[in-house]
Amino acid sequence: MSLKQANHASDKKQSTPAKSTLAPGSNKLESNSHSRIAKAKTIPPRRAANNLARQCISNYEQDLDASRLVVIQAPAGFGKTTAMMQLVEADRRMGNAIAWLTLDDSDNDVSRFLRGFTLAMANANPDTPLPGTSTSRNAELANWIIDSIESAENPTSIYFDNFEVLQNPVVIGLILRGTNSLPPGSRSIIGSRRSPDLGLAKLRAKGQLIEFNANDLRFSQEEAAAYLSTQRGLNLSPQQLSHLYSSTEGWAVALWLASMALQGRSNTDEFINSFSGSNAAVASYLAEDVLSALPSDVQKFLLQISILNEIKEDLCNAVCQREDSLALLQQLYEQNLFVTLADEQNQVYSFHALFHDFLSNQLHKDYPQEVLALHARATDAYLASERPIPAIRHCLKSEQYPKSIDLIRSNARRFFNDGRLRLMAGFLEHLPTSEIENSPDLKLIKAWSVAFTRSPREALNIIGELNPNALTDDDTANLMVLRPMLLGMMDNIDEGHQLGLDALPIVNKDNHFARAMLSQALTQTSIIMGEHDAARGYVDQARGSESGGAGTFGAVLAESAEGLLDLMKGHLKQATQRMHHAMDTFAASRKGDRRGITLAAIQLGEALYEADELDEARKLFDAYAPLVQDIGPADALISAHVFHAKILFETDTDRALELLTELENRGHALQLPRVVASARLQRANFWLNNGDVDGADEQLRLAEQGFNWPDLNTRW
Repeated sequence: MSLKQANHASDKKQSTPAKSTLAPGSNKLESNSHSRIAKAKTIPPRRAANNLARQCISNYEQDLDASRLVVIQAPAGFGKTTAMMQLVEADRRMGNAIAWLTLDDSDNDVSRFLRGFTLAMANANPDTPLPGTSTSRNAELANWIIDSIESAENPTSIYFDNFEVLQNPVVIGLILRGTNSLPPGSRSIIGSRRSPDLGLAKLRAKGQLIEFNANDLRFSQEEAAAYLSTQRGLNLSPQQLSHLYSSTEGWAVALWLASMALQGRSNTDEFINSFSGSNAAVASYLAEDVLSALPSDVQKFLLQISILNEIKEDLCNAVCQREDSLALLQQLYEQNLFVTLADEQNQVYSFHALFHDFLSNQLHKDYPQEVLALHARATDAYLASERPIPAIRHCLKSEQYPKSIDLIRSNARRFFNDGRLRLMAGFLEHLPTSEIENSPDLKLIKAWSVAFTRSPREALNIIGELNPNALTDDDTANLMVLRPMLLGMMDNIDEGHQLGLDALPIVNKDNHFARAMLSQALTQTSIIMGEHDAARGYVDQARGSESGGAGTFGAVLAESAEGLLDLMKGHLKQATQRMHHAMDTFAASRKGDRRGITLAAIQLGEALYEADELDEARKLFDAYAPLVQDIGPADALISAHVFHAKILFETDTDRALELLTELENRGHALQLPRVVASARLQRANFWLNNGDVDGADEQLRLAEQGFNWPDLNTRW
């Protein structure tokens, strides 16, 4: 392959790629009766009026405007959240709007994270209308968040507390790309027990990163003395202060616990000499001193409610089988024991993470026989409130596996339609392997979940083990549809297309979900194979009566697919109009697949690039590229990374090359040779434009070795 051919191949294959919207469900916001984001997650904790201002934070307040990211990283108990609250006050003095999101494990679900982030941004910019809660998809929410930040009168400071709980690279990628794209004066502030995987070196080199670690957050001896005397009311001698500071090493929670123990004690020296301030000593102290000093029923109450992530009156009453939970919570809060008031209006309380861990461990130690029953009661309480997601979580922890399976089955379609595939996959991982192996329908649910969260290849292996004779008619139809979709995602277009055609006369038209998915798959494979008239026919089927009137899905699919065809023919203006229309189609119907907006957004970014509207195209790629990072499809990955890299190459060469490396790595991870080769082709173009012919030739050779390009001669 010559350099000229490489340039032509790259432009042909990458500027007009066929897109796949192969997904089993939507990313709509769940209705309010089924999805609740606790208000306490999206408002900063209250800071006591007499809280000690930390000098390490104050020293950097004048540098905040130049920063794009602030990271506060330290183990539990070092005062990360308190430090963030001090920064909130500094930001407010500077006129910044404040968005706060306290993260938890459920935020690894992209839909859940974006809903919480949306509510946090709504608190920061209350004049910006929220997107409709019943119709909003992930892509719409991401777009709304970006618009909210960019349209705000003042810069926005976005706080993410408990960042260490995030494991999903898509969510982390959304935060990283969003941080890199913030307008001047706006910034992200992260509190984490671990160093966040956000590629900090680049921001550090540009002077746009402020970092605080455990050593920075340790109290100085002067701060410790001020805290113990003015806030805790202790009258200690200089020698006692020095000894206590030495034993605690300035660890905030150890100082606080020591101050609690010292109040009312006559043997001050004896306690100070025995208090080490280590993690083990703190746990021992909590058990032997603070907890044991409480009445026995209060002790048990604290241990029992440690199974909850939401500490509310009704839940506590149900779990503990009592009626006075609110009075107990208020008493504990007033005595500064274990709980804090997270949401005063709704009387929602929370534990500090260190205390929560301690109480949970103590529960398993003191009352191991009660743990399962507590989770079972929590399950019933959440079911009574029509909250299936936390109900299933507690049901699994109660080891009521038959009941868990019934709940998963009865809610599976809703979770799929709402794009909660990672959530579903997580539930299945907590079931015993034997339960899934002996249930063909659960295996099929697992295959759908795995296909769009981990790997279509893994999903293909799962369905390869299924016995179709053991499935219901509907599940058999879903299996027939899933296989061609998986092959399409794996870039095996010919086989996937043929299997889809074979399934078409067999899948009953009354199975609206399967018909919509099949029409969707055949639309994409037909476009790739150059069968454009057939593709338009499948579009009509997807949005027509054969797919159960899947209105919004059909409209988005139709406009984005036909927009792609217009783009391929060079009808740029019409393509852009169609894709804008696809992006703006937000009907209220909940039927059918509601995904596709992400792919439409990436297509629109491509069209805007061709129209030389580079800034608007870049914003789209920033917002939507992370949503296809995990599983593809191939053409969306290629477009999102290659066109984004082209836009950035002149102004930020390092970032442009990073995008190509990301694309190459994702191609390897997903076993998509065309994705890997496309990254190398674009890198060759960059080297060629810079006059590095040898570097370009090397990339071309690598691209040729990894993919059989003649296979594409009949495509598009």
